[in-house]
Amino acid sequence: MKQFILALIFVLIVPVSAFSQTCVKVDSVYSTMKIKEFKDRNILFGVKQITEEVLSEKYSLCEQNAIPVMVEITRVGTPSTTFRIAGVGAATETTQILLKLHFGETVVDGIGESATTASYAFIELKEGKVPFSKSSIGIAMKKGIIDAVSKL
Repeated sequence: MKQFILALIFVLIVPVSAFSQTCVKVDSVYSTMKIKEFKDRNILFGVKQITEEVLSEKYSLCEQNAIPVMVEITRVGTPSTTFRIAGVGAATETTQILLKLHFGETVVDGIGESATTASYAFIELKEGKVPFSKSSIGIAMKKGIIDAVSKL
């Protein structure tokens, strides 16, 4: 009976300690770009929460004795493509975000993209601009963070 109890304790404790996750904390989020706002939105808005959400799938979030994680946004761009034939056309604007994830001493790059498309017939887009959804920045940011975390 004593051996059974010891074996049971061993079976219950060993897997817990063997699979304990690394403890991390999102320390800071900053941008090295000159522009701090993009399409009337602060590009740092919500980045810490998105990073914590993505990291929590792979690591434990802790306040003390944690590996510091920093997010550096290095570039935000919106290349666009447009075509038009006899009054009918389409335009696509892709939000691209390049970032660096500093995970302790390790630095990995992440790239995220989100496309917004508008089709039209016999009208023109105002100033050739695609109707922009502010959520496309968040979507591109999350994809960039997922890309970086997958490289850890």
